[in-house]
Amino acid sequence: MIITKKNPNPFEYHSNGKVAVLLIHGFTGSPTEMAPLGEFLYKKGYSAYCPLLAGHGTTEEDMEKTGWKDWVASAEEGLRKLQGKYSKVFVVGFSMGGCIALYLAMKYKIEGIITISAPIFLTEKKAYLTPILKYFQKYKPKTRKPDYGVPIFSYDKTPIKCVSSLLKLIFIVKYNLKKVKVPTLIIQGEDDRVVEPKSARYIFEKINPPYKEIKYFPKRSHMIPVEQGREEVMEKVLEFLQRI
Repeated sequence: MIITKKNPNPFEYHSNGKVAVLLIHGFTGSPTEMAPLGEFLYKKGYSAYCPLLAGHGTTEEDMEKTGWKDWVASAEEGLRKLQGKYSKVFVVGFSMGGCIALYLAMKYKIEGIITISAPIFLTEKKAYLTPILKYFQKYKPKTRKPDYGVPIFSYDKTPIKCVSSLLKLIFIVKYNLKKVKVPTLIIQGEDDRVVEPKSARYIFEKINPPYKEIKYFPKRSHMIPVEQGREEVMEKVLEFLQRI
């Protein structure tokens, strides 16, 4: 069954160091997706903050009233909050959050970004029909997901209108990747059934930073930040932060 533990609240950890990490969750999800990574980074001496994106963490009806500009605005607010307190800020985004991280890197001074399962190409081809489908269908029920052993809050159904808006964000990011000029780590599971794994390679080839790295994890799904073996992903994130 879909795990819907009712704790979608933002979280933040503040250390005594000068480096902070902005964590951005995924489409229809919540900060619970980034909680294991946030706690891990805090224990390693980093401050971490994961805001709740507009329209998320409440009801699908609330989300339907929002679009990509609202989700980006939530992340921008979180970025400003951290940059007001810390001299160095990194951004780590999961799924749609990865696209938002790339978008922020095009506009703001950031130490570096990490994308995890960031979409450029979606496996569900019907998603590309949502600009039309949104006039005939309001929601699409989600398929059953396994228990990852981590409390997860995400919606049980997806607002079709919001998928159409997500596509606009992906389009903007896809055709402006050359503007990403900050150090970047791209993480992707090879068994992702939501985002086509070739998305990671596309991002890697199009961005233009002084340092970039791509890491594919075999036999890992879209939910790579919370599924079994997530510790290996966390260590890779830590390695990148320490390198930069």
